[in-house]
Amino acid sequence: MSTNLFLDELRELYDGELLGEAFFERLLQNFDNTEWQYKLTTALQLETETKARLRPYLFHAGIQLNENGQARSAGLELAMSFDGLSWVATMKKLVDILEPAVNRYKHILASAPPNYQELASDMLVHEESLLAFVELELKGKGDSSVTAITAQLEHKIYPQ
Repeated sequence: MSTNLFLDELRELYDGELLGEAFFERLLQNFDNTEWQYKLTTALQLETETKARLRPYLFHAGIQLNENGQARSAGLELAMSFDGLSWVATMKKLVDILEPAVNRYKHILASAPPNYQELASDMLVHEESLLAFVELELKGKGDSSVTAITAQLEHKIYPQ
């Protein structure tokens, strides 16, 4: 893949973080359980920090850093479709969203130019950690579900 085509994918990755940030922020409203709020806040923190890590790449590539309103709106709309769902139903629905996203990120990594391989690999780890979190929640392993996410955070959220 050419670097120019990858730059479109780089913007796609950034917009994905905008969407994810809006999604997890809105999803927090659905749960008052402290443990679940901690886990969703941790996922929100991952989206925010990853968005910030992507910024220098976009800047140096000459890609606009504007926060795409469409990505945020899509994140909010997606989160609203989870309204009224239980924690387990929320996790099940997230699997259906995250599995295709992981596959997309694998494709991006496979076609990334050499100078973007490390970044694309980090983004795949990012997405896989969200899927692992959800899968562990569904397996009843909530005690360790956010470990892969927190390992990536510079500014960790601590449970109460």
